[in-house]
Amino acid sequence: MDSACKVNPGIAGVGAIYRNHKGEVLGALVRNIGYSTSFMEECSAVVAGAEMSIKRGWLKVWMKVDSTSVAHTFGRRQVLWELQTRWQNVSQTFERYDCLFISPLYVF
Repeated sequence: MDSACKVNPGIAGVGAIYRNHKGEVLGALVRNIGYSTSFMEECSAVVAGAEMSIKRGWLKVWMKVDSTSVAHTFGRRQVLWELQTRWQNVSQTFERYDCLFISPLYVF
């Protein structure tokens, strides 16, 4: 999962690369999310990535995000209000299978 914008806040986009347990690429996601802050876009990347995983039937998911704050936000279930409804729908699906893990990309 990742996101990008030239200024904060600014026009933003999110993306994800889906890989299997062997590291083989299964697919990719790229989406324009409009005007956003960098934190919001990182959180949007997690939600959009999880939604696409469900649509594809990939229900054992380990998301690596480059923001420790984002990983902790979802781990504590303190999702931004703009994303709460979408995240509740996603998390209900993954809770049935107990197969969603979100971790920071870099651990120091």
